[in-house]
Amino acid sequence: MFVHNGNWLFFYFLVRLEVIDVVENISPNDALGSKKAIHEIALQQFPDSSVDVICSTTGFTYLVSTTEHCEAQKDGVICFVYKRPL
Repeated sequence: MFVHNGNWLFFYFLVRLEVIDVVENISPNDALGSKKAIHEIALQQFPDSSVDVICSTTGFTYLVSTTEHCEAQKDGVICFVYKRPL
């Protein structure tokens, strides 16, 4: 899901009607820091779920079997967040 706000597209990761603002947790040009920040907030927000985060400063491809996911890009970092089936 995305919402346009001014010059930015804000992407939200929706699980059980709760929201993580993925873009807000992306650190400029820092894929490792972004991944850790997004994963930490996901663990706090969804303690009974298994959420994985992939971030990179270059493009990547992926194949994931899930219906709950989000891909977001900001300041040279692209992140893919998804909930793994238990």
